[in-house]
Amino acid sequence: KQHRDRPFFLYLAHNMPHVPVDASPDFKGKSSYGPYGDTIEEIDWSCGQILAELKKLGIDDNTLIVYTSDNGPWVETTHAMKPGGKPFIPRDHSGNAAPLRGWKMSAWDGGCRVPCIVRWPEHVPAGRTSDQILTTMDLLPTLAHLAGAKIPEQLELDGKDASNFLLGQAEQSPRDEYLYYTGCLLTGVRVEQWKLVLPRRANPPGTGWWGRMLEVVDEMQLFNLQQDPGEQRNLASTHPEVVEQLMQRITLARRQLGDMDRVGTQVRKFDDAPRQPLIEPSARVNPRTVAIRYDNAPPIGNLRFTFEAGDLDGWQIVEGRFSALDEIVRDIPGEAGRETVDGVVLDIGVSSMQIDEAERGFAYSRPAPLDMRMDTTSDLTAEQVLNTYPQSELARILWEYGEERFARRIARQIVQRRPLHTSTDLVAAVEAGVPAAARRKGHPAKRTFQAVRIEVNAELRSLEAALPTALQRLRPGGRLVVLSYHSLEDKMVKQVLRRGAESTAPPDLPVIPPDSRPWLRLITRGSEVASETELAANPRARSVRLRAAEKLREAS
Repeated sequence: KQHRDRPFFLYLAHNMPHVPVDASPDFKGKSSYGPYGDTIEEIDWSCGQILAELKKLGIDDNTLIVYTSDNGPWVETTHAMKPGGKPFIPRDHSGNAAPLRGWKMSAWDGGCRVPCIVRWPEHVPAGRTSDQILTTMDLLPTLAHLAGAKIPEQLELDGKDASNFLLGQAEQSPRDEYLYYTGCLLTGVRVEQWKLVLPRRANPPGTGWWGRMLEVVDEMQLFNLQQDPGEQRNLASTHPEVVEQLMQRITLARRQLGDMDRVGTQVRKFDDAPRQPLIEPSARVNPRTVAIRYDNAPPIGNLRFTFEAGDLDGWQIVEGRFSALDEIVRDIPGEAGRETVDGVVLDIGVSSMQIDEAERGFAYSRPAPLDMRMDTTSDLTAEQVLNTYPQSELARILWEYGEERFARRIARQIVQRRPLHTSTDLVAAVEAGVPAAARRKGHPAKRTFQAVRIEVNAELRSLEAALPTALQRLRPGGRLVVLSYHSLEDKMVKQVLRRGAESTAPPDLPVIPPDSRPWLRLITRGSEVASETELAANPRARSVRLRAAEKLREAS
């Protein structure tokens, strides 16, 4: 009433929907939903009283009214929604976000997507609806523009001026994305109809008391909110290009706005006091900024899920091959065009869990189809190698990759016994080709199975391509660490590192030219092996050989 003749601003935040819910006596029992419904009835009446007063004063048609909420319903019937947990909030003391998924403090749309009703008869077109993205952050610059207020130039706002959109002068909202921050934890992003949800553990560290409402997300999830507002159908595997585009938004947001484990570069502070991340980077769940790659093995049971959901200390898991290391470095998400890296670790062993899978045909002790592929999507199988390669080529593979001294005899038996279909068939061919006197030390088929596996998976060719690329991509001062598991791999690594650590100048030169000096420094003396303590816990580590080198300068 006091400001009826000049502009005024009223901000009214009802706290009545919060626990403990308790409507006034005049409204108790008015709703069939119980105490929460009674509270909503009273809020509705309260807003009606304000609108009635505006009409009484004759200014309702020229007053902009924005009716919205700050979050979804607080649905916590048991503490942290644990099944069978101690009762917490009675069901009729909170609302319902259906058909949306989730509730207050969750990272699903039911926790943050709320209705917004705008009324300004002389300016905002009546009856218009929109599902465009708009946030409460956008109210400040929008209202400032409509009121003719000038925002100070030195003040940078996160909100967008949506005045043209609200006035019906534009169909598109000025905001094209929504970042899902639960507190300071970045959990996802929405652009247009697409929403990407990042993997996370339940109740992530550093999220405070509200973290109890964050349930585990096992894997990256992508939803089309137009077709699936309840976020039930994960489309990440069928739309990898959308996931990649949204991950670029995630990377940019973490860099500029920050996350639990980092202070953003564009964070605006109230004072000059130093800011620290809420948690150490090692506690961040599935951060996705810097990329590493693991090889082409598909998941064994839930191993891959467990690895990706664990503590990766600022690393991202994506797929690739050692042989494609050059393009992998150039295409690191968020860092396209990168030329060098600080370090490379190549663990070139095979997965014990894959070897142990009987149906893959790696083991000579159990009957199985002759597959031996680490990557089950590749075309070449052990059966194809054994049944189509010429005898001379089989002998070469067994000699070079298996160091099998009876390679020619075994190759002859393989060709004579074609077609071979199972590991039992291959064992029989080996036993026929190896003299009885030579079968006393270990299983006679061990070297043959190793050789065929290396051929099927191009293991040495991948290593041969990866080593020079890894060294080339290292910055001066960067380090290469390689773990190999049989003599052929270790020999290749040893030769490459030794060449870089030796001078190329004649030995009698009194002064070695800079270009002829070593460009690598060997960190390990020879190769290092697993300790007795490690072998006691992991006997399969007995064959590992570790070599490491530091890059001193670019190779000539």
